[in-house]
Amino acid sequence: MARRVLSAAGYCGPALALLFACASTQAPRVDRSAPQASPRPAGDSLPQPDEILDGAERQDLLRAKEELAHAGRARLSGDEEHEKAVRRSAGQALGHLADGHPASSYRFVYRRSAAETFLEADDLEAAAEQAEHLRDDEEAAPPDRAWAARTAAVALRRLLEREVKEGLAPPLELVRKTELRPRPPTGAARRFVEAADAYARLEADDPGPEAEREAASLELVAAETLYAHDEAEETRNRLEELFRRFPLTGAAVEGVLPYLQTFLARHDTTGYLAAVERRRADLEAIRPRAAELAGAPSAANEEKGLPGLIDRVLAQLAGERDRMEFASAMDLLRGGKPAEAAACFERYVEDHPDARDAPAALYNAGVAYARAKQPRKAQAVQQRLITRYPDASEVGPATLALATLRLDAGDGAGAAKLYQRYLRRFPAGEQRCLALVNLGAAKEQADRPLEAAYHYLAFGREARCAEEDPNTAAHALSSAGHLYLEAGRKDEARAAFRLLLKVKGELDEEARSQLADARQQLETLR
Repeated sequence: MARRVLSAAGYCGPALALLFACASTQAPRVDRSAPQASPRPAGDSLPQPDEILDGAERQDLLRAKEELAHAGRARLSGDEEHEKAVRRSAGQALGHLADGHPASSYRFVYRRSAAETFLEADDLEAAAEQAEHLRDDEEAAPPDRAWAARTAAVALRRLLEREVKEGLAPPLELVRKTELRPRPPTGAARRFVEAADAYARLEADDPGPEAEREAASLELVAAETLYAHDEAEETRNRLEELFRRFPLTGAAVEGVLPYLQTFLARHDTTGYLAAVERRRADLEAIRPRAAELAGAPSAANEEKGLPGLIDRVLAQLAGERDRMEFASAMDLLRGGKPAEAAACFERYVEDHPDARDAPAALYNAGVAYARAKQPRKAQAVQQRLITRYPDASEVGPATLALATLRLDAGDGAGAAKLYQRYLRRFPAGEQRCLALVNLGAAKEQADRPLEAAYHYLAFGREARCAEEDPNTAAHALSSAGHLYLEAGRKDEARAAFRLLLKVKGELDEEARSQLADARQQLETLR
């Protein structure tokens, strides 16, 4: 049973009579801003209310315990959303306890309990915030701060994964088809990387058995997050640190392939080949130790699977020299030899049809044939990609490339079908604006003027499209207005011309003339 502690302010007994004279029965003023007892470790259980002398704190604790009990009952109901809402309320009550009673010896217990409760409620933002408070409190014990740093990083990693799934943060794409555009991470991505770095500084104090594996995993995801923002150099540095600190972890082995891609993304073929050999030698060196750890009776699941993971990565590395055909083809394309590059890309797919970057090779072959003024071959290659690898991420760009090739060849109807297919399958795709405006052009070419006007107007109505390319927006809306006028659809023509007058940005001479024309047309249409 916990022992009650009485303060000297309310007691004048024999034990104290030797030292103090109770000159007054009035209790001296207590400074509540200063801790009255040594802080309890954050991992301790919540206290019982009768252990708390401060009345306000006791009442807040009672309310928090009531909320926790309510959450327990909600779990039995089977209503998951209701349970989360109740646990969120309990987390808020515990956070209020920590915030409202900074002098309490249980303040770290309250803070950890709040973070854990918010995690159970799937309120990742609030869980990270509570854990960060504990992590940044220098009066907390090092193990408690390390636990808090890990918890904050894990919560923010889950939040980032959610945002990537919802399209709010860039996904990881190992094979890059475009030039890198390095940019610092923002939002949840930035917060996660900062939290992972904070845990890396405190990880040595984390007593948890999973600390090393978790630190390695967080470092890998932080590196991948930076790579998703085209920070190839920083990604490489972080992965090298991962290999150095945690070589016998699944994260370090899984990090080998992203590490190699940082060389290819910067077109460093020589560095890539050297890195392949370094990583192969390192994996072969740790393989015996990994097998020894996997055979231990106390081996964790990750340790048991590590030898197999190493073997799979080594098998991938063994074929890297053969797959350098891809890099050679890219060099040819960048070197102004598109026909040779296209043939090299096609040969790569023939040799490695199941390779992860085979769809990218076919897409690049199509681009190369188009640059080589061989549109029929370009169309055939892009169609082969769409048919052979229907779930590849390159299907979207290939569909647009094929549509544009058909548009250029005068097949407006065929191009329109492909643009519509892209918009149906990728309604929020990166190239949505291009598909919309080109769909209008395809319909116009196919002698479907009203449908063309409709799609031109749709392009102009999307704020993102007009902001990204105001000149194209002006052209599209002007075309829509005149097509509607020719069809006698004056109301739709007015809508297009009025929208054209709202286009903002740096406009070229043609766009400015289209704005002037829109004003004239609206005067006539009054």
